Amino acid sequence: MFRSISKGRLSAALACILLSAGCIYMSVKYTQEAEKNKMLEKQLAELSKKEKRAIIDQSINKQMEDIAYEQKRISDERTEEANRQAQRAELEKQNAIHAQQQAKASEALARKEQANAEMQRNEANSQRRQAETQREKAELNKRAADTLRFIALGRSLGSQSSQTRASNKRIANLLAYASYYFTESYKQKEADLYNSAVFNALTEGSYTKQTWSTHKGLTTAISFDSDKSAADKRFVTVSSYGEIKRHTFDPVRNRITQTETIFANSQYDFRHVLYRHGNIYALSFTGHIVVKKSNWTSPRVIPLTGIQYPTAFCETDKGELFIVGTQSIGIFDKTALTLTGTRQFDFTITCLGKDFSSLPIFFDNLGRIHRVKSLNDIKTEKMPNGINGQVTAYANSKSEMLEAYGTKDGTIFVMRQGERPQALTGHESRITKLKLVKEKNQQLII
Repeated sequence: MFRSISKGRLSAALACILLSAGCIYMSVKYTQEAEKNKMLEKQLAELSKKEKRAIIDQSINKQMEDIAYEQKRISDERTEEANRQAQRAELEKQNAIHAQQQAKASEALARKEQANAEMQRNEANSQRRQAETQREKAELNKRAADTLRFIALGRSLGSQSSQTRASNKRIANLLAYASYYFTESYKQKEADLYNSAVFNALTEGSYTKQTWSTHKGLTTAISFDSDKSAADKRFVTVSSYGEIKRHTFDPVRNRITQTETIFANSQYDFRHVLYRHGNIYALSFTGHIVVKKSNWTSPRVIPLTGIQYPTAFCETDKGELFIVGTQSIGIFDKTALTLTGTRQFDFTITCLGKDFSSLPIFFDNLGRIHRVKSLNDIKTEKMPNGINGQVTAYANSKSEMLEAYGTKDGTIFVMRQGERPQALTGHESRITKLKLVKEKNQQLII
């Protein structure tokens, strides 16, 4: 019985144990399942959140995709618009390049046309100038022909006046006036009035003509005797034909009373003469000086060795006699009748004169002034500012401190020291002689 109870208890106990174990197991399992359910719920909640987030993200992505698509569409449209604008810009660029090329072509054509127009204008101007020059030449030739014709007429009338004076003085006087009228109206220079035919007709008509034996050659220089006390006034003339003639003028009777030939030799060509106290010094271009002193019976010919082609004298206040050649200068001793010294130059002397101190001054073809104190003391200077050209004549007035320069082209410059020179025009050829004369407080240039 005991065994039956024990087995029953044991079975019950075992059953209880098994039930307890089952309960425990079920409890543990339940707990595990509950925890698992919680976990699953938690996971489900998380999944739900994730799903919702995924849906949201998907929605956002869809919106972003729509936005991106819209942006892409806008970008594509902008790209297309940009492409169209680029095409238009390229087209405009090509049009601009084409227009620029056309502009350059037009500019080149315009330049060519301008050059052609300029060339045609220059040619027209050249033709106009040529025509004007030809017209001026024609007018000049006509005036020159008229001038020469009327000057020749004046000289012809003068000759006729002289020829008819012995038979008909009234007609001769009319012819003399007509000769003067045509010569004065159409003269080229003042010397035209002193042509022998015209001048002789006028002097014969005015009954003031004084005649003496004329030179065969050109009269090149005249010198009056420095002796002012003599009753008769004498002067000496020389010619390019080697003639020296002395003339005596009676101031009371107002006529030339005597003319005598001192020297005559056509081998000589006299350019300058000095007549001092009865002594004559005549300078020949051939390189000689002919001297005739008052107490000599005949003149002497003295060669000037060292001076080639002498042209002029210059006598200082001390009595020194300078002789100037074309490229040299020397001093002539009037007592010993010889050159005491010479000096050569590498330029051409164009003019000789005296400065305010009565010392020689000469000019050269290079436009310079040379002031001579002695042969070893010659100071070279530039021409004063404002004086241009080659000086061929010079004169001055010490009392007025006035200087006059005559040039090769016919211009005369007059200047006072410290002032600018003034140019006087009118001569058409070289100025050969200048002299300043004070008359009624005015300075005259002759």
